[in-house]
Amino acid sequence: MRKIKIKKSPGSKPVIPTNQYSWIIGNGTSRKDKDIKQLMDYGIMYGCNWFFKKEFRPHVNISSDEPLTKSIYKLFPDFSRRNWLYTWYPKPGSGAKKCTTPEKMAAGVMASHLAIDIHESKKLFLIGMDFFGKGSTGTEKNGELNNLYANEKHYQKVKQGEKGVAPTYRNWQRRFQWMLKTYPNVDFYHVDPFEGKSPERLIGAPNWHQITWSNLIEHLEKDVELVDTKNTGETEGKLYLETNIDDERACYERQVAGQENIIMTDRIHPDDVIKIRLQAAKLFRKNPNQEVQVTLNKLQVNVAPFIVTDPKSGNSFIPSDKQIVENWILECKQRFPTHQPNIPKVSDDNVSTTTLAPPPPPPGMEGLAPPPPPSGEAPSKMFEGLAPPPPPA
Repeated sequence: MRKIKIKKSPGSKPVIPTNQYSWIIGNGTSRKDKDIKQLMDYGIMYGCNWFFKKEFRPHVNISSDEPLTKSIYKLFPDFSRRNWLYTWYPKPGSGAKKCTTPEKMAAGVMASHLAIDIHESKKLFLIGMDFFGKGSTGTEKNGELNNLYANEKHYQKVKQGEKGVAPTYRNWQRRFQWMLKTYPNVDFYHVDPFEGKSPERLIGAPNWHQITWSNLIEHLEKDVELVDTKNTGETEGKLYLETNIDDERACYERQVAGQENIIMTDRIHPDDVIKIRLQAAKLFRKNPNQEVQVTLNKLQVNVAPFIVTDPKSGNSFIPSDKQIVENWILECKQRFPTHQPNIPKVSDDNVSTTTLAPPPPPPGMEGLAPPPPPSGEAPSKMFEGLAPPPPPA
């Protein structure tokens, strides 16, 4: 295979050619001891998060979370001026660019979308993209942590002698499933997948493949044909095509956390969102580390703790109810400009015990009948008395 040439003038960023192979480099242990730097000669390399710091500078680096991105600006102020850095949090004047996904996603997904959307790649190779932990039995019990950067700044900390827990892969899976369906003419190659597995809702896609590392290197050096090693049947094909219930759960979680839903529409009435946040804040003040869930349409939905950091002292705390309501009002003005929020009465730290009347339907939902309540399952006590969520658009 012919090697590519990357043009770069002194003091400028490299010119990224289009329609090339794309190397999406995850930070899972399946790529340990692989000489991935040699791939730079044959395509565009996309590194994730601390890749440029721990390994070498790829053609493009993607940073997913805000704290890590801020650390890059602080510790490596010239990096994004001289190299391509894409993030959901570009800082004006830094040289960083905003990722192209419609919503904030994980770094590997944003890198893949960037390769397709901006650099017009038709073949993406996922290397070190370890959806699973060691001994994974499913999305919620994903086994032992196997990230190369464990204990690095902004990564999971694991005490000596202990084993970290791998995070759920349900959001990674559903995001790649969305991309596979959105771009059916783009081929995704899962290279030497960890323990030989790809996620159950991805492997049945016609444009998802599994290949070995040795096959890939021979393909690049000797033009050997790529050989798909996946073994699938009718069951895997159905799983790929059917609606993923994790999309609905994530839609609820994003809205409760204050993240805008674009790929899917909001499903909770905005006046009910503030009730969930206020009730959850009470629990988090007692124990910030506890797990808080609500039951929505028979789905257990996680509620993330609301943490605020004092810029002067650096101390983190749960904001007061008054602050939570004020932020929610601003959010309503931005996202629902025609909606008049039913503002709960709060003191600095306590929610009024007054029962609120059912709120009006959100904009565009007037006159529509609410969906029937779930049958055979009682709602969470935390969600009792709330108006039913509006039907999806």
